[in-house]
Amino acid sequence: MNFNMKRSISVIVPTYNRAHLISEAIDSILAQDIANCDLEIIVVDDGSTDTTFELAKQMGAVHPVRALRLSRNFGKEAALMAGLDYARLGAVLFMAGWSDEIRAMVVSSVLSLIVSGATGFWLGTSFGSQKKTDMLAERR
Repeated sequence: MNFNMKRSISVIVPTYNRAHLISEAIDSILAQDIANCDLEIIVVDDGSTDTTFELAKQMGAVHPVRALRLSRNFGKEAALMAGLDYARLGAVLFMAGWSDEIRAMVVSSVLSLIVSGATGFWLGTSFGSQKKTDMLAERR
């Protein structure tokens, strides 16, 4: 593995009626340690009735954000798959329903795994009895 290689990642953010949160979500991704990385953020608006799509599109004028709007609310899974079809870069990361704490570290953590040679990994949240645990695991 060439550790000096340029890294690239497509971050897919499905959303529905989150105009009040979309700028913050995008900013939290952009604020991570992603130097020397090609990044695209794909916001998939799942048929919102508010200004979510317009705000995401405006952010795309100054940031690596691409906005996609579905004709109606098809559900999170359809929005994720639409984003996957739209992605252009090497690694793909789905950001669906994650807390600010997770979103604040996930892109840079995934990029570190890619550079270290991980061929597959899983990142998610597990809910146990009254306890939420964030997990990052890798497979080589």
